[in-house]
Amino acid sequence: MAKNAYQYTTIEEFEQAFLDRFMPTEAESQQAVYELSQLKLSPIGDFDAHVKIFEAKMKVTQPGHEINAHMLPFLGTLYPSLSIEITTEPAHKEYAKLIPRVLFLHQQEQKKGPNPSAKMAPAAKSADDVKQLRAQISSLQSSIDSRQRQAQYPKKCRLPYNSRWQRRLDVGTMEGHVEGTGEGERGGNEDTLLPLHLPKVSPEGIRGGILITRGVGNVV
Repeated sequence: MAKNAYQYTTIEEFEQAFLDRFMPTEAESQQAVYELSQLKLSPIGDFDAHVKIFEAKMKVTQPGHEINAHMLPFLGTLYPSLSIEITTEPAHKEYAKLIPRVLFLHQQEQKKGPNPSAKMAPAAKSADDVKQLRAQISSLQSSIDSRQRQAQYPKKCRLPYNSRWQRRLDVGTMEGHVEGTGEGERGGNEDTLLPLHLPKVSPEGIRGGILITRGVGNVV
């Protein structure tokens, strides 16, 4: 480009030509911003490699900015414990001094090893799973017991209610009785309880709508 510098009559034209050639496009800048937002240093990550990638992305997203403008975005790429360590210290004013300090703290974090609470987390989760499983087993057992009781003691048999039997029939020597509420005038259940003991009625005992049982007749 220096060979063609004579083509430009002013320094402004030369600077504009330089920017047009080396400045990132809008698409490149947006892509770099996205990649920078996804960039995170892990507790076991390579710090030097992380810094190189970060600075390369910053040159695309903020071309021409001074290096100290990189400090705040760089802190956003650190993992939580390291970020807390560096932000609790007095504020750094120079990016060149910030990087060595963060490197030192990163190395100290690596020496601590894994977080003890992280090892306990799976055990606690397993205990919760066991409690939930026991509750499900207890609920299932209760359901099984309930069905077994229903099988041993079945409900009384019910027959469809006949609208003709809308009032209680008191039969003299019957040991049980038939009672229904009916659905007709008063409404209610559509079935009636089958009596425990009904008198034997012969075909000859029913004449003209009269139920005869042991000499006692009731109009049905």
